[in-house]
Amino acid sequence: MKKLITIIGLILVMLPALISAGEYDDLLFAAGLYGDGNLSLAQQELENYLVKSPQSKFLPEARFLLGTIYLETENYQEAGKIFELLHSEPPSSIAYSEILAGLASSYYGRGAAGKAKVLLEELLGKYPGFKQKGEMQHLLGKCYLAEGESDEAIIWLQKALLSSDTAVVRQELISVLLQEDRISEAREILVQALEKFPDEEPVNYALVLYQQQNISRQNYQEVLTLGYASIQQSSLYFEQYSLLVAIAYFETGNYEQSALWLKDQNTPKAKYYRALNYIQTENREEARTILAELYAHSSGEIKANSLFYLATLQESEQRKLELLEEFIGNNTSNEFIAEAYFQSGLASYNLKKYAQSQASLQQSLSKGITGNAKEKAEYLIAEAYYQQQDFEKAKKSLLAFKESYPGSSFCDEAYFKLALSYFYLKEYDRAEENFQIITYNYQQSSKLGMSNFYLGEIKLLSGDNEKARQYYAAALNQDTDKEMVWLRIARSWFKDKDMKKAAAALENVQQESPNYSEKILLMGDIHFAEKDYDKAIAAYNKAIEKETAPAQKDEIIARKAWTYYQKGDYTQASNIYNQLSIRTDNPAAYTFQSATALFSAQQYSQALQQYQTFVQNFPTSPDYMSAMVGIADCYYNLQDFQNARLQYRKLLTIITKEDLYNSILDGWKWSTEQSKGDFRNEISDFLKGEIPYNFRFLVSGYEAKYLYSLGDYEECINIIDVLKHEYNYPMKELEYMRGRCLVKLERWDEADDFYSRLFIIYKDPDLQYEWADVTLELGNIDTTVRKLQYAAEKRQKADYILKLLELELNYDREEFSVDYDKLLPYLSGVSKEKAVTLRVKWLLKNREFTTATSLIEILQKSETREIQAEGQYLKGYSQYEQGNFEAAIPELLRVRHLFPYLPEVRQKAEEIAFYAYLKAGKTKEAQNLLENIRNELPAEKAAALDKMLTGK
Repeated sequence: MKKLITIIGLILVMLPALISAGEYDDLLFAAGLYGDGNLSLAQQELENYLVKSPQSKFLPEARFLLGTIYLETENYQEAGKIFELLHSEPPSSIAYSEILAGLASSYYGRGAAGKAKVLLEELLGKYPGFKQKGEMQHLLGKCYLAEGESDEAIIWLQKALLSSDTAVVRQELISVLLQEDRISEAREILVQALEKFPDEEPVNYALVLYQQQNISRQNYQEVLTLGYASIQQSSLYFEQYSLLVAIAYFETGNYEQSALWLKDQNTPKAKYYRALNYIQTENREEARTILAELYAHSSGEIKANSLFYLATLQESEQRKLELLEEFIGNNTSNEFIAEAYFQSGLASYNLKKYAQSQASLQQSLSKGITGNAKEKAEYLIAEAYYQQQDFEKAKKSLLAFKESYPGSSFCDEAYFKLALSYFYLKEYDRAEENFQIITYNYQQSSKLGMSNFYLGEIKLLSGDNEKARQYYAAALNQDTDKEMVWLRIARSWFKDKDMKKAAAALENVQQESPNYSEKILLMGDIHFAEKDYDKAIAAYNKAIEKETAPAQKDEIIARKAWTYYQKGDYTQASNIYNQLSIRTDNPAAYTFQSATALFSAQQYSQALQQYQTFVQNFPTSPDYMSAMVGIADCYYNLQDFQNARLQYRKLLTIITKEDLYNSILDGWKWSTEQSKGDFRNEISDFLKGEIPYNFRFLVSGYEAKYLYSLGDYEECINIIDVLKHEYNYPMKELEYMRGRCLVKLERWDEADDFYSRLFIIYKDPDLQYEWADVTLELGNIDTTVRKLQYAAEKRQKADYILKLLELELNYDREEFSVDYDKLLPYLSGVSKEKAVTLRVKWLLKNREFTTATSLIEILQKSETREIQAEGQYLKGYSQYEQGNFEAAIPELLRVRHLFPYLPEVRQKAEEIAFYAYLKAGKTKEAQNLLENIRNELPAEKAAALDKMLTGK
């Protein structure tokens, strides 16, 4: 805070009326010392005054002045004590705004930025005309910055700038804007600062920060434009600035100017760039001399880069690799071995020897490579997996790299390759998320165009064609294969059935383009969609001429045949299908394909005719039965449900393919119901007839399933029992259904006996899993645990393992830890994380808090929001269980505010937070929380919490 001259004047005017002459002299003397800037002696006098005159009427003013001195001498602890006292009992003679300002300043000085922030917001809200408003706005901005709230910090620093424009405020505002990547805003403020505050050190520092950003962004021309040569040689920042200018000149190819700016500098980095200048100007001997010196006497990045450039002076990458391998072979214990492995990995990577590169880079890491080299090594290891098309490993490695180096210069490339890995693994949601990170956060990246292109691809695959076009349009203005993008835009319009726009987009693909044949084919499809069949056929003819792959050529010919068919030229279509059948030796396939296409196009009448033709002409085809089903399906879709029902029913004793049989049975049921028939009676009627033994079994089994779906579990059991008596066929599915019927009917003892007999026959772990529900209902916990252990170990299914662990946790079974260690290796992804949550709960039950804490941290880093929420809840619950109620409350309430859409874990956290408030003696806060959550609680729970709150 600034010296409060007003308080000195107040003392001089009011003292004689308020205190004795001795007190007047003592306090006047202290005030005078303060006015003279003799803070140490003024502090001593005031401290003595407070001891000597504890009943003084002017005690608040003396305290205020002493608190002000403590602030100015950065004794924030003592200042805080005084201002807290003044704040608790504000004297009428001192402006409350001054007390707020002092207390806020003391809080900030003690690192309590959150408390300071609350007071400063009160001060600036209540007293907009406060004389030190600019200083307080500045301090509030720093409070927000200390708490990581950069956006709010920027707002208040901007307000401070309007109230009290200083070089320091501008420097801090520029710094945070640069951190938030708001470069253009930082530039505007810096330009004004260079004009208003020339040669001031905060502005010089801000210029260095800004130009460092430009160097990292490779925006070298800006370094040579804004504020060029404005920092004087006497500045503390001149050497840093000179090096930045030298780097900018070097990177823009002006090596002469770069050398001039490096002329009087002898830091390792300056020597390093001097050597690079020599390399660029073909003075290789001088470069070697400097690099050798740096290699011998420098360390860290300079050493690694020097070794790298020494290697680049060799004739070829292969030669560089040979020399590095020779060095490694002869110097295994050399202090530079990590850098040597690193450079060897780079050389191998450049030679596309990716496995060898990974091995060398891994060695460099194991040998302790540090700094940027370590970062680059880890990135290239991940990148090498991608180059080898091992996308699963690439994904894992790139995720690890991104976590370790969130601010890396490789971030845009890492996000891009990670996104591509997800894309090729068909994990499109994750791919989209990472491509979007590039488009939002890396506007200058060379991967921006291709990121927008692949975002378009993902949307095109999902059917969101309009959004796909938005991404493609963005890609057109960036570095991409423009003609490929236009093809995709055309495809998206085609999918939206806007053929004119699709055709217009294709106009941008030129004849000499490698994508020209795809253009012709799509143009044919457009003409086909517009029913301009002659043009479609002409386009397909061109595509056939261009296509060299036989399979793709046959596909285009088939499209051409289909076009003739749609045109009504069935003879021509037949001729083409005949040509295809001659080449493929499968005449039935194309006939069947024609019928199926008609059916898919919902032209059911024509499809019906085609299927009937196929059935007549190709009775031995493997597609014959499918065509018979197709006839029934056509009837159904034509709403001729009676004929459909009869056709399906006829097929019941003909079709032998299991996959088709289920379709027939479903079709029979649906067509019966659609024709207003009673399917239960229909089955009964059918089963009264003369039916082959095996088909009777299949239909009866379907009847049982149908009754199960209706909830008629008793009749379902009866049918299965009859089938068991009459048939020796395997009927595992039906027997299992019988057991489920018993469960549905809650005939637990009978279900237990039945499952036991089934298990003797099938020895099926899945049966044990179902059976466990029965034994649990009967209260046989030991038996239930054994069954789930058997099922989990044999099947290794995630839901089996989790159910076992949850049961053991709920019943405090000592087997939990053993089963957890044994079965965890079979889990992965979210299932594994769910198991870890159960492990944490077990540890908390057993009060093993240290181990639980490390696992909770892992859960909180999950990529799955549900797991993050569980981790956050368990963090708070752990504190609660340890009796740290004050610490538990904010952790539990974070669940409420960060995961409001996950009611199960949120409500658990809210309830424990309520208990923690009560345990901490904060009844008012507990009541407030209860009122906020009451509407979501069951009435009984709300009443119970009310009772706890009131004690009634």
